[in-house]
This record gives sequence, C-alpha cells and structure tokens, in this order.
Amino acid sequence: MSTITEIIERMFSQHKSQPTGTGTNVCKTAVKITHINTLGEPLPQGIKVVVRDEHGNKIEGITDSNGISTHSGVHCGKISWRLLETGTKLAKGYDLANGRMLLNAENTITGDKDKHKDPKNQENDPLKITIHSRDIPSGKAFNEITATYTQIYLVIGFEVNVMSAFKNNTQNLDVDNGGDYGHAFFFTVQDNKVITFFSFGPDEQMTTKGQVLGVRGRTNYPITEITNLFKFIINKNQLNEIKSKADRFKLKVKFDLEKYKTIMNDTCAETAKQVLDAAGIDTPAGTGYIRTPYDWANEISTRNKFVNPYSWFTQIKKKYGNPLPFDNGGINIRRSSYHVLTPWILKEDILLNKQKNLDFKKTEYSKKGKVFKVGLTSPQGFQDTLSNLVAKKDLRNK
Repeated sequence: MSTITEIIERMFSQHKSQPTGTGTNVCKTAVKITHINTLGEPLPQGIKVVVRDEHGNKIEGITDSNGISTHSGVHCGKISWRLLETGTKLAKGYDLANGRMLLNAENTITGDKDKHKDPKNQENDPLKITIHSRDIPSGKAFNEITATYTQIYLVIGFEVNVMSAFKNNTQNLDVDNGGDYGHAFFFTVQDNKVITFFSFGPDEQMTTKGQVLGVRGRTNYPITEITNLFKFIINKNQLNEIKSKADRFKLKVKFDLEKYKTIMNDTCAETAKQVLDAAGIDTPAGTGYIRTPYDWANEISTRNKFVNPYSWFTQIKKKYGNPLPFDNGGINIRRSSYHVLTPWILKEDILLNKQKNLDFKKTEYSKKGKVFKVGLTSPQGFQDTLSNLVAKKDLRNK
C-alpha cells in the first residue's frame, strides 16, 4: 500500500509545471513570408521553407504560386528561416531553392527590417525579423514579411547546332564538308547583373597562315546562333576568381600577347576551360579528336585529344543532363540554308532587368540570296530564360 509521500511523488513526476516562457499565455502568431528575387518576382512554387523561432521550434511551409509560405503557431519574437536545399526538388533531383541567398527582409506589419551583412552565412548567422501578435492591425491575421534573395551563378554556353559534325568523339572542322566550328563561352551573374562575359574568337579573317601563326583575338566574340546553356551555382569567392582570371586573359588579348590559333588549339573552348580551371571551377575534360580540311594538320589532331566545343558540350550534358536552349531570333539555325548576318552579344556589367543588356540590332537572315528580317526576343526574354534555367550542379566549395 502506497504512502502519502509516494503518491505525492508520483503525482509530481507526471504533472510538472511548464518552463518559464512556454506556458499557455505565451504569445504565438502566424506568419506569411513572400519570397522574391531582386526583380520583385516570386520564387518558384514548391520550395520548402523552415522557420525557426526563439524557442527553437521549426515550423515548415511551402511556397505557393505567388512565392508565399505560411507558418502558424510561431512564438513571438525574433525568427529566422531558410530555404531547405534538401527538401522539395524538381525532376532529376535539381534543387528548387537553387542556392539562393537571403539579402534582406522586412515585416511590413511591425516595420522591423534587416539587411544581411554576409548572405552566404545565413545558416550560421541568420538574418532575423521580429514578429508580434499585438501589432497586427484589425482585419489582418498574419505578420507579413517580404524576403528578397539573390543568386550567384555561372552559365556555360555552347553553339553546337550541327551535331552531325561530331562523331566518334571527333569534331569535323571542314565546314565545306559537313563540318562546324562550334563555339563555347561563359558568363557569371550576381544580383541579376552580368559580372564577367567571356567569349574568345578571332578578330580578323582566318587564313591558312593565320591558323598556324595566329590572328588577333577578341574576348567578346558575338554569339549568333541557338545556344545551349548550363547553369551552375557558385560562391562569391569563385565569382571573384573567375573575374580575376578572365580579366588577366582579356588583358593579354588586348595587347596582342595572346592570339587566336586554331592549330595550337588556342580557341574558344580551350581558353574558356583554361580560365575556369585557373579559377578552380571543375568541369569535364572536354577533350576529343579534331578533323580539319588539311591532311598535314590531321596527322596531329586525329591522334591527340584537344578541348573543343562539341566534346566539352557532350561531356557536360552527359554528366549534368540536358541544357536549356535559347534561340535569339526565332529562326531554326540548324537549317544550314540560313545564315545570320547581324550578330547579338551579351554585355558585361549591365543589369539584365534595368537596361538593354543585349545588343539587339535588327537581325537579318539570308536564304539563297534573299534577305529576311525577323523580330528578336527582348532582353527580358533572355532574363526569363536565365530565371527558368535550373542549376545543374552546386559548385560552391562548402
């Protein structure tokens, strides 16, 4: 038979008081977070958002079609959140969060706002916003927060529109016999701003002598065809390294210390990969054999592997999946009877959403001696292409 003391001890072991700050009278409220990019556009639907309150509770939500996540039962006070990179994903496992970084946030109800000093360190030193229930106006049921994100990424692009020119890991450069030169380029973006654009090509007409000795080059060679784009998440250090290495190469080209030499393979793909390698960006080797119009050159090019656009493109595609094509003029360039007469080119250091970032001259196409003028996709069209381009790989050094 239990004593009075034993009964009391059992009662207290089963009915403990709540710790201070966790009782039924503690303030709880609901939060709506509108997640947008620096263009003011909502982030994609289906991103898992995890809010953490001052009590360490995690309250999950999913972005809707307007980029809004809703979180109920959140303790009042300072809250932080993150886009769960291991959560909801697109087909083939691509991350919906896409490596976005939180720049700033504001509670439009309480007026509390903050700007992150180090966006890439959100996980260890999160930006926090204050929420309350007493400050919610009549007719409002939620604290309403607007959160703005950015991305830093690298896009590697290819003009490889005659795949019949690439067989058995050999690119055929003999354009008079079904070949194609192809082209490879890259650019980096931060806050929807092109930071570095790199496209190496000849700045004068190529001759047989020029192919051996080299010709003056340029690092803003026009991109004129359908391009296939691969997007990779990078960090700020990698962004700066790419710019540093690209600027160094551009300086050599400017003073004619680096020439465009097809025989020495100082060409578009080889130099683009060389710059990315120097910046610590790991991509497939991109090497394959090359067939030229010259038998003497084939003695070397068909027995040794060289970086070339078609090999690099094929290897990146095999590793990361299909690219996103971008057709700047709405014309099927794959039809060899069409030829671009007026090029377009990406410009560096211009906001994609604020100014005209593409040199969209009136593009002309010729077919059998006749010239056709066509309307071009707007700069915003290109920005939309980039926004919808899901990152293939997170290349950040974690």
